[in-house]
Amino acid sequence: MRISTLDLNKVNAAVAYRTQIRERDFTNAITSSTSDNSLYDTCEDSKIISKISHKQTHLTLAEKDELVAKYKDGMTARTLAELYGCHHTTVSRILKMYEVKN
Repeated sequence: MRISTLDLNKVNAAVAYRTQIRERDFTNAITSSTSDNSLYDTCEDSKIISKISHKQTHLTLAEKDELVAKYKDGMTARTLAELYGCHHTTVSRILKMYEVKN
């Protein structure tokens, strides 16, 4: 299937527009205040951009070792996630990193 020049021009224009939006969003993210508690910010063209609405959890190596030991003792990934205050996929990623079999 051939793409006409008109279609190719539309695709190139869309890619250029998306690149401008990403650059503007990146610039806005760097210059915006981190103390702002709002869930959404708007850009110049009124597009809604989602912000992270929860605090990121970083576990220490000791906590990761403890998490793996508790998983091997029979605790589920979701239970461990609640216990350590992180998402269950974070627990699964740590278990995968430690090469723990299910």
